Amino acid sequence: MSAITDELGYTVEEHVKSKRIKELCLQADKFQKFLDLTISFDRHALEFIPFKRFEVARHFIDIFGFELQAELTNGIRNRHFGAFLLNPGVDCLASDECLRFNTAISHLLGLPNFDAMTGTYYAEFAVQAENKSDSYLRDAARMFTLHTDGSYVDEINDWILMHKISEQHACGGESRLLHMDDWEACDDFAVHPLAGIPMRFEAPPSKNVNEAIYAPLFHWHDDRPCLRYIDQFVVPQNMDEAMYVAALSESLESSTACFNISLQPGSMLVLNNHFWLHGRMPFVHDPHLHRVLLRQRGRFHNL
Repeated sequence: MSAITDELGYTVEEHVKSKRIKELCLQADKFQKFLDLTISFDRHALEFIPFKRFEVARHFIDIFGFELQAELTNGIRNRHFGAFLLNPGVDCLASDECLRFNTAISHLLGLPNFDAMTGTYYAEFAVQAENKSDSYLRDAARMFTLHTDGSYVDEINDWILMHKISEQHACGGESRLLHMDDWEACDDFAVHPLAGIPMRFEAPPSKNVNEAIYAPLFHWHDDRPCLRYIDQFVVPQNMDEAMYVAALSESLESSTACFNISLQPGSMLVLNNHFWLHGRMPFVHDPHLHRVLLRQRGRFHNL
């Protein structure tokens, strides 16, 4: 697949690791024009004034066109794909420039959910060699197991946006990905008697979510199973539930369809959160490791 760079300002290709991921590369001069047009939209303006987030998205459309918005929204909703990697075409983006970029993309897709961990619509955080977190999110030494995002909140999380802002002294830490339709045992687990039974999800203190929720691990959309799952936050209430979750976890982690990809600083990965699972490989220990990431998750615009 391809697009005409001169006319549209971007190209679209299949990612080298998976035909399910669309890789979009933006034309550098057009992206720079977007940064120049939005330079007055600083971090505080975007955090405090919600309509300015849509203004940033509108500037993006004015430069790249509605065709790109359609490419993004159709691709992320399409069960066959449901993922795209977006490269800005320029190097060395500042943190505030990254925020304008991913705010534009998130507001073309839909509306980001409130992130209780940070108190705004996004979460920016660092992964370093020293870790005092109460979850795997910042634990550089540990492999982050496959999961969907926002399992512990009682709201719709249609998509997740993960943006690598910067990194130094990073070896390892690749993203792990698995599409449910490629998971060998998906249908077996999806029709299990416990698949549709509400299970308890609890978040650790750092998430700033105090109430547990109950939700089934599997739900169905267009006659295909979707998953809400993370091993850390689902809390089985009996032996049967625990053995089912343990078997599901082992099956996911041993799937031969799981693969790794690396993101360059400035690039973002956006996934349909209903049928893509993601995780992270461990980093090789380096006391100077410092990776800064930005996350948004939210719901689609109603069509």
